[in-house]
Amino acid sequence: MAAKGGELPLVRHLPCKHPQGPAYFQFARNMVRGMAKNFPRPRSAWTRSKTPPS
Repeated sequence: MAAKGGELPLVRHLPCKHPQGPAYFQFARNMVRGMAKNFPRPRSAWTRSKTPPS
């Protein structure tokens, strides 16, 4: 599709073929949330709150 100059579909609009799709996505959210706490906030997030990054 993209090779022909067309737009790529959004991933969120693709159907989930995993037999336990909602559980898989919740697992992925939990893993990302757990790992993200070890990284600083994006600059745009702390400039809006006017507090230095932690």
